[in-house]
Amino acid sequence: MKKRPSIFTSIILIICLLIAAPFNVYAAELSIGVNTVLSRSADLDPANGKCAKLEGMAVGNKYIYTAKRSDDKKSVSIYRTKMSTGETVLLKFTNEKDPSYTNKLGYAGDMKVIDINGQTTLMVATGTSLVQVKVDNPNKQLTVQKEYKLNNVQYITSIASDKENNGVFYIRTKKNDDSSGFVIYKVNIELSKASSTKTLPLNGNKVCKLIKIADKCSGQGMAYYKGKLYIGMTTTQTDSNGKEYKQNCISIYKIPSSDAEVKVQNKIKLNLTGEVEGVDITEGYLYYSQKGGTVGSYPYTVYVSQNQVSK
Repeated sequence: MKKRPSIFTSIILIICLLIAAPFNVYAAELSIGVNTVLSRSADLDPANGKCAKLEGMAVGNKYIYTAKRSDDKKSVSIYRTKMSTGETVLLKFTNEKDPSYTNKLGYAGDMKVIDINGQTTLMVATGTSLVQVKVDNPNKQLTVQKEYKLNNVQYITSIASDKENNGVFYIRTKKNDDSSGFVIYKVNIELSKASSTKTLPLNGNKVCKLIKIADKCSGQGMAYYKGKLYIGMTTTQTDSNGKEYKQNCISIYKIPSSDAEVKVQNKIKLNLTGEVEGVDITEGYLYYSQKGGTVGSYPYTVYVSQNQVSK
C-alpha cells in the first residue's frame, strides 16, 4: 500500500511552494474610478516650436504643473493649469534669453510641488540631479535656484515628496548594472538653508530595490503616500500572434523597514490610449497624466481618482 504523506510533511510542502512562487502572481490588480482634470490638445503650441513631448507633472492645491521637452531632451518648458477653471498658461523663466524654455532642467522626467517658508517651489528630477525652481504664480514666472547632486549616483529619473515631512524625498535611480530593477534612495534636504553655492552635494540612504513587474518595463513618474510608492509603469506585452502592445499601470510598493528587494504589492490598471507619464498624490487623491494617444505626442490628459487612495 502506498504510504500517505504526514500532515507535517504536507504543511512543509505548502510553505515551500508559497516561498518559491513569484509574489507578482498574488499581487492584486485594482481598478479605480477616475475623472478627467484637464485635457490639452495640439492647439497648445509648444514653446518657441521646441518643446512638445510631455514629461514630469506636479500637483499642488490649486495648480497642476506639467513639463514638456524638446526632441533632443535638452530644453524644457513648464505649463500651469488652474484646476478650478482649466486655464493653462506657459510660465516664463527669468534670466533666460528666451523665457519660454530653459536648458537647466535636463529633460524634467519628474517633478513635485514643495513649500519653502510659504514659497511655492518645484523640485525637478533632471535625469542626473535634482533642481530647485522658484514659482512666482502672480507673475507667472519661474526662477532656477539650486542643483543637488546625489553622491555616487549617476541617474535620477523620478522623485516623490513626503508631504507630511517637508524636505524628505524618495528618488528613483538606475545604475548601469541595475537593469533588473529600480533603486530607491531617501534624502533629506534642508530646504530653507541659505547657500550661495548653486550646486550642492546630497547624501542619501538606499532604502530598497524595486523588482520590475515585467522584463520589458519602463518606469515613469512616482508618488509617495503613507509608506508606499506609487510608480507609473508601461510594459511591452506580446499577443498570441506575436504582435507587441503596451500596457499601463501604477505599481504600488511598500517601503521596507530596512534595505531589501521589494516586489509589487498591488497594481492599479489604467485604460489609456497613450502612455502613463506623471504620477502624484495630493490630499490623498491620485493624479496621473497620459502623453500622446491616438493623435500624436502633443496632446496630454490628466486624471484624478474619484476616491482617496487607501492608506
